[in-house]
Amino acid sequence: LKSASEQRGWKVVNVLDLRENLDKEIAIVEICKREFAEKVLSSENNYWVSAMMPCRFAVCKQSGGVFVYSMNMETFAQMIGGEVGKMLGAVAEDEKAILSVIQS
Repeated sequence: LKSASEQRGWKVVNVLDLRENLDKEIAIVEICKREFAEKVLSSENNYWVSAMMPCRFAVCKQSGGVFVYSMNMETFAQMIGGEVGKMLGAVAEDEKAILSVIQS
């Protein structure tokens, strides 16, 4: 996941290991792409988007294997619409590409 993210120009900014707090094999991988962040935050009217930044993936070890979960950014982008929706649509495309690399 880290490698696939970095190949698309994203930076892994943090990995939260929740095993100690939750006694579950779950990690949250937070990624950011400066290009997208700067565009969406170029207007103070869009600062509300920062509450959802950086983008996150949950990596969970379960009885059936290791699974990666993420927010459905494509649907969210359609709901938001406008310029922010267009930017989030581009984020959704990158996230799909990242996930396609790690799917087996």
